[in-house]
Amino acid sequence: MTHSSELEAQDVRDKVAVHTQSVPLFLFETVAEKEEEQHAEDNRVPIAAVVLNNRLPPSFGAIWAKATLRVCADGGSNRVYDHFMQSGCDEGSEPQLPPHFIVGDLDSARVATLSHFRGLGTEVIHDPDQDSDDITKALRLTLDKFYAAPERHQQPLQVFILGAMGRSLTQELANFNVFFTFANEPRPVELFMVSKHNVAWLLKRGRNVIACPHSPPVGRTTALVVTQREPAIKCGLLPIGGPCARVTTRGLRWDVDGRMEYGVLVSSSNEVCSRSVVVETTDPLLWCVDLRC
Repeated sequence: MTHSSELEAQDVRDKVAVHTQSVPLFLFETVAEKEEEQHAEDNRVPIAAVVLNNRLPPSFGAIWAKATLRVCADGGSNRVYDHFMQSGCDEGSEPQLPPHFIVGDLDSARVATLSHFRGLGTEVIHDPDQDSDDITKALRLTLDKFYAAPERHQQPLQVFILGAMGRSLTQELANFNVFFTFANEPRPVELFMVSKHNVAWLLKRGRNVIACPHSPPVGRTTALVVTQREPAIKCGLLPIGGPCARVTTRGLRWDVDGRMEYGVLVSSSNEVCSRSVVVETTDPLLWCVDLRC
């Protein structure tokens, strides 16, 4: 490569979009209280919670309580209702906040559930459209409601989708489609899917910097020290939307540098070995990281 070509290549890299995300500390049951408080000071992005008709993860209570907007997709309302009925009103139990909205074709939500939440002020929206699934309906409603206020038009929003993973494989793969449906959403929104064991989101084209506060200290980027007290965080990079012409990473035990696609290369059982991971990709790429629950 000539000197001028090297300068042109560097200029292109400098203009690559940079996206910064962090693994929210409140998803980890073992987070230290002071660390969580510091994270709250550093990250004031409002969040929304969308619940699907699947088992709720252990982090449900923390996400639901912190959410500015709470939405249930059809039968997800049953999950929230049953969770509150089982947890009861014992001293010290989490607040039983109703959803702001329940949306879907309502073929799964129980009549008693809808009646209960209507009595608490929840708006129930019947959307019979069979060309959209409930997760898409819930996400569209969430964004439209949150960004209805003019002062929020440029406000970043993190949407946590609960119940999208850990059930039927076909349903799980179908749920991943919303990452691509909303990939070009002009409003500054990030989608996270949360299960009992994992959190996943779509990395955008460009340079993605992922803060991982629970990973080993910065500096352990060439050799990972794994002990019983500080196990490595498992992670994966999956090109589920199609081939990624070039992916380079820094901060993983097995860094990637090359083309990723099914039939060529996937990175499904990698490990985080830095407090921040950098992923540069030419195409959208699914990132999944284990939760220590």
